[in-house]
Amino acid sequence: MMRALLAVLACTSPAFAQCADGAETFLSCRIEGSDKRLQVCLVGQTLTYRFGPAGAPELALAAPVTAAGYTPWPGIGRTIYEEVTFRSADFRYVVFGGIERDHDATTEEIIPTRFGGVSVFLGADESPLAAFSCARDTVDFPWSAAIGDAKRGMGLTFDRQVQRWVPDAE
Repeated sequence: MMRALLAVLACTSPAFAQCADGAETFLSCRIEGSDKRLQVCLVGQTLTYRFGPAGAPELALAAPVTAAGYTPWPGIGRTIYEEVTFRSADFRYVVFGGIERDHDATTEEIIPTRFGGVSVFLGADESPLAAFSCARDTVDFPWSAAIGDAKRGMGLTFDRQVQRWVPDAE
């Protein structure tokens, strides 16, 4: 299975840096223990995914905001956590980002710690084929409403019972 993953990751794409001007960052980071970068951006009505070395990503995907999976934070708990899912052939790339809101008992302050990564799945298998975590000191997860707003602007509502976006009720 790892050979299949490497075959998918072997495609090359143009160089990438931070999200382009006017684009919203969902997540950007360096993968822990490597020089690879992970980046998900919202550009207009399109979500983009890039993974690999900063000068030449190994995999670049794009999906209309209506086609990409997006699970927003439910609004409870001390951890803000969201994910975006991209599909390519039989592979699913589930990118997650979050903010752990720890309380410092000494200073009474909330200390936010950002985290993120991507898990790669093959077919309907629920066990990841591969998983990559962001180096914590490199995580850019601004946590914004941009993706949810884009989906709502296209007539979709997140149904928490079925955990997916559905057309607005008329």
